[in-house]
Amino acid sequence: MLDSKPFRLGLWILLILLIFLVGSEVSYLFRPVAVVVQALFFPLFFSGLLYYLTRPLVSKLTAKKLPRSLAILLVYLLLGGILAVFIVITAPLLQREITRLIKEAPILFEELGKLLVELRKLEPLQQLETEWIEDLGVRFANIAQHVFSMVYANISAFLQLLGNILLAFVTVPFILYYLLKEDYKVPQFILKYVPEEEAVELREVMSNINWAISSYIQGQAIVCFSVGSLALIGYMIIGLDYALLLALFAMLTNVIPYLGPIIGAVPALLVGALDSPLMALQVLIVVIVVQQLESMVIAPQVIGRKLQINPVIIILLILAAGHLAGFLGMILAVPSFAVARIIAAHLYELIKKKKKGTH
Repeated sequence: MLDSKPFRLGLWILLILLIFLVGSEVSYLFRPVAVVVQALFFPLFFSGLLYYLTRPLVSKLTAKKLPRSLAILLVYLLLGGILAVFIVITAPLLQREITRLIKEAPILFEELGKLLVELRKLEPLQQLETEWIEDLGVRFANIAQHVFSMVYANISAFLQLLGNILLAFVTVPFILYYLLKEDYKVPQFILKYVPEEEAVELREVMSNINWAISSYIQGQAIVCFSVGSLALIGYMIIGLDYALLLALFAMLTNVIPYLGPIIGAVPALLVGALDSPLMALQVLIVVIVVQQLESMVIAPQVIGRKLQINPVIIILLILAAGHLAGFLGMILAVPSFAVARIIAAHLYELIKKKKKGTH
């Protein structure tokens, strides 16, 4: 019994749970580590994203016999040019929309409350009449005041977030440069300390992980940009208010597979409904057209079925990760699962080989 696999598995589970229990009792010892991780997370996260987006271009330039440092510099100039053009084109419109939104936020919330109260009067919704629905108008009219008071109350947290963003902007270019410069040296450095018979397997694992992350990030970037552009064109054609802001929101939320497009469409539908029923219908048509193009044309062509993850598993992963780690967890759920699956598959194959070798 003591040598049986279930007993040893149970011991390992108990040991892991014991480690977590002891760790929770002395959590203050890990606070300095948590502070360091929190400070470094955003710079490393954005550097990693840009690394996988720019690495193919740097590789193509170096393949043309350009020195790696010069290739990285050219890519930096290209990125800077794209960013400058984007700012020149969008900044004036974005500033006007944000200023207008701040001024009209209390009115929009009040109108939204009135709209929901009117919807309550419809016969199919009569059964939903409860006390909290009765004062919906008052609730939504007070949301704006609550939001502004919350911002003022948490000004220190806002300044800290702003500081982290500024730190990321300053440090990301330097981190990205060294990631691109030392591209293939890190795997070689790791493999140097691994036994030769295991180095081949580890090299394959690292190559597959790199391929999975690269495919996902590059594909998602192209899909999100396409969705944002199509949404902006559609919103501008129908004359929707805050078209650029709503299109940017749709583009950012589209990084969440399956659920992201639905989340991104909600604000646009609300703004359209506050304008008129006809505008709401036009927004719905634009959203459906964009989502159909994304799901049936853009995503299959750009990403295809490279990661080969069942849609049901993706949805469950996103829901669980969102509950545990919020918005960031929803973004990282799919690539993290893809990496974990690659590692698990290689470990399984390694165990099978070792078992065959012992027989």
